[in-house]
Amino acid sequence: MAVKTMVQPRAEVAWFADHMEEQLRTEDHRRHWREESHTSRVFLELKEAVDKLKHAMDLTLGSPDGMRAARVVPEAARVAVRAMMIADMIAQEAPKTPRPRVRIIRYVGDDGRQAFRLSGPGGEAWALIHPDAWSEGFGRCAARDVGVSENEMHRAGQLFLAEGEAELFRQLGESCPGLEVDKP
Repeated sequence: MAVKTMVQPRAEVAWFADHMEEQLRTEDHRRHWREESHTSRVFLELKEAVDKLKHAMDLTLGSPDGMRAARVVPEAARVAVRAMMIADMIAQEAPKTPRPRVRIIRYVGDDGRQAFRLSGPGGEAWALIHPDAWSEGFGRCAARDVGVSENEMHRAGQLFLAEGEAELFRQLGESCPGLEVDKP
């Protein structure tokens, strides 16, 4: 069993975490954010908190540093708390839907043509069409070629599109002769 070591936070992170905790304690009377059915309400609160932070920054522009910090830091902590809540809610969803075992990588040639490499536990396949245009028949064949279910192949394509392809590109450390890897 692997043991994950805890990272010692930087002094600035620990200082700001204290401010976040203070903000959370002012909201102890509210129900827990994990009891929300989805993130949309918390996201709206995040947007409102960003607006309040901007207002506090504008209002205190030119004020002595101590006065400005007293108004801006709590608002910044409120923004961070909302972002943390959203991250926590999304992380709680993760065990319910395991990530597909399929990796999709887009290659772009000098002429602009694209190719998609699909790799999975049973092998790999290449596609010349974008995942948003995959037909049911293509998904079935690709799933068979890479050794996963059609459902898992479909989820991999949807994840590829939903994440803006960025997460899958971040994992890439390869290149292909004559092709340039398209990274965000």
